Amino acid sequence: MKGNPDCTECGLHRSAQAVCLMGRGPVPGEVMIVGEAPGFREDDIGKPFAGDAGNMLDTMLSEVDLSREDCYITNVCKCRPPDNRTPKSGEVKACKPYLLKEFNKVKPKYVLLLGATALKGVIGKGKITEDHGTVIEKEGVYYLPTFHPAAAMRDPNKLPSIKGDIARFSGLVKSGSPPKPPETKYEVIRNFEDFNRCVSYIEKQKYIAFDLETSQLSRKGGGDSYVNCIALGTSGKQYVLPLESEQLWDHSIQTEMLSIMSEALGGKVVVAHNGKFDNLWLREKYGVRFPLSFDTMLASHLLDENTPNGLKYLAKVKFGAPDYDISKESKQGKGSLEELYKYNAMDIYYTAKLYKLFKKELKEDGALYKVFKYISMGMSDVYEDAEFEGIVLDTEQMQEVERELRSNINKVKRKLAKYTKKKDVNWNSPQQVAEVLFKEWGLQPIDYTDTGAPSTEESLLKRLSKEHKGVELLLEYRGYAKQLSSFIEGWRKRMDGGRIFPSYKIHGTVTGRPSCTDPNLQQVPRDPKIRSLITAPPGWVFVEADHSQIELRVTAMMSGDRTMKFVYQTGGDIHRETAQTVMSKQEIDADERKKAKAVNFGFIYGMGAPKFQDYARDKYGMDFTLNQCKAFRTRYFEKYADLPKWHEKQRKIARAFGQVRTYTGRIRHLPEIHSSDKGKRAEAERQSINSPVQGFAAEVTLMGAIEVSKRFSWEDEVRVVGTVHDAILMYIKEEKLHDLAPQIAEAMEHPSLFDKFKLDLPVPLKAELKAGPWGKGEDII
Repeated sequence: MKGNPDCTECGLHRSAQAVCLMGRGPVPGEVMIVGEAPGFREDDIGKPFAGDAGNMLDTMLSEVDLSREDCYITNVCKCRPPDNRTPKSGEVKACKPYLLKEFNKVKPKYVLLLGATALKGVIGKGKITEDHGTVIEKEGVYYLPTFHPAAAMRDPNKLPSIKGDIARFSGLVKSGSPPKPPETKYEVIRNFEDFNRCVSYIEKQKYIAFDLETSQLSRKGGGDSYVNCIALGTSGKQYVLPLESEQLWDHSIQTEMLSIMSEALGGKVVVAHNGKFDNLWLREKYGVRFPLSFDTMLASHLLDENTPNGLKYLAKVKFGAPDYDISKESKQGKGSLEELYKYNAMDIYYTAKLYKLFKKELKEDGALYKVFKYISMGMSDVYEDAEFEGIVLDTEQMQEVERELRSNINKVKRKLAKYTKKKDVNWNSPQQVAEVLFKEWGLQPIDYTDTGAPSTEESLLKRLSKEHKGVELLLEYRGYAKQLSSFIEGWRKRMDGGRIFPSYKIHGTVTGRPSCTDPNLQQVPRDPKIRSLITAPPGWVFVEADHSQIELRVTAMMSGDRTMKFVYQTGGDIHRETAQTVMSKQEIDADERKKAKAVNFGFIYGMGAPKFQDYARDKYGMDFTLNQCKAFRTRYFEKYADLPKWHEKQRKIARAFGQVRTYTGRIRHLPEIHSSDKGKRAEAERQSINSPVQGFAAEVTLMGAIEVSKRFSWEDEVRVVGTVHDAILMYIKEEKLHDLAPQIAEAMEHPSLFDKFKLDLPVPLKAELKAGPWGKGEDII
């Protein structure tokens, strides 16, 4: 098909050798393959998919009995972007008429979309990591997205997914229609006879999966927040109990039925996908919880932390499941109830199948199974309790802080107004800020956004702050505005009964560190006026229990560095030791010790001098010259001479096995260590050093939280209400504070799970406890 060699709709025509390179293949034709853009080889010879990615595609097509000659192959972007970069949205839009021309001529019935750019360029939306392998029907055409073959060359971990998706596409072409959902055997409970039959079935099983369908995601929604139905069962049989969807029974009877079910589940393996969410709803609405013992979402994350963990996604990639999702309205009980109940039963069917698969895979790696059983599932219970309890806010103090912040914002805006001739500048607008910075003030942009506009990111503004007084004021304004919007207005929106209810994700990061959302307590600044808004209910004291310098201690353990180990084993101060070395002096003041913190946390992972210069400025607000950074780095590794050897050892492990592990056995998969992309290989090497340290440091904190939760009474001693990085947040009964504090410190320094994992740490741990409003607490240990 001929394109337009004279096209000038976007700037790519200036650098492309083949302008408006159209596709090749049968016209019309049933099968169409759409990629991203021509590469170097394609641009050179004027043929789409002629390079290495094209050869890989040909091989994968032939493996599933599809021939390239039978497919029309093209790209959403018709000219090669410079340096083979990803096409920009404007460039894809400029090529859209040519792509539509191809669709109108070819009239395909089946379309394979290769990569995120093709997915968005053709469908208009979607996430390739979640949508790959999913059949999308649109106006009688079946689309199936997958990763671009070039992605597998950069990240070999994607190759199995691409092969599986192309096999699914081949099946779609040959069968003429997407796979159909399995025929689930489910019953809807509409009378007590049905209910008794369900309970009898539960009592006979070794495992039972359960799943709720709720009206919304937040259980704190008042009258709009309710449970429509709950399903329980196995892959062979499912029972669906209507709750608010039909209101067959009043609330007290619903509660009694759920209580009977909970009792019947005692002693069994109780399975769910993101079961913490379901249990929190049961507790909120009915005062009932199910004894969760196997969460398939957490198992999936532990087995492969690099892939999505959603139930529909896993059902698709593990069992070839069709897209059985239903509309939001139907999930809310506003559509067909039979459709809702079948959907609920399907979730049980696939959750049960995933349980069998993941249990087998976990048990094949004994260490990983222990991490799942004792840490992942242990923290599921701890976080469930924490999220149900919530965090108390000092609402009167919030009003005081709000007045102060608004006053400060107005003062800074008046000062900023003196530096600009423009009236009513919206200092929250990146476009208007860029106009002032780079046109009116004449500053030079340091970096640009994806759209080509000068960037006004905070890290870049810090680098410009010495060049104009207005930049310092702008940073000050942003600080106040962020505190007001995120921690006053943001918290107020999420408050219920004077509390906020953060949600913790055990599967939140690839290293094993948990994450936090709605709101994210891990992003609360260290400013005491903001942190101290978090306090305890009457009769209790808020306590932050921190594992002191845990990452540095874990680094000393894993690296075996003799100097670091000696400092910790003799009760020394690692930051003072480092300061004395890099500053070449014995008398160290508080500011120099603070500088040494940046040095320690920067160089333990092998950071280079240029990156350390940015890190120290952005993270610690310290400006060092590049020569200073080079000198610091040299002196640092002269003092801690075993660290470079350990760094290289970790890189070799990653190259040999494609993964590294923490002390407990948690795996960090690093497939990109074998990537053809030099930058991705370098990042994988950095992760081979960072991940085991950060992962085990997080596990120590989590094991401490589990220990504290088990050792002390929730009712009248200690309540763990969250974790933030290396700290455990808790309420302690006021009159028992000083008696329990030493016991809590001991539990954190020597949790009993150390014995389960046979851990005999060569460096002592140290817990530090502060009591009082967060950020203003006083040391008690």
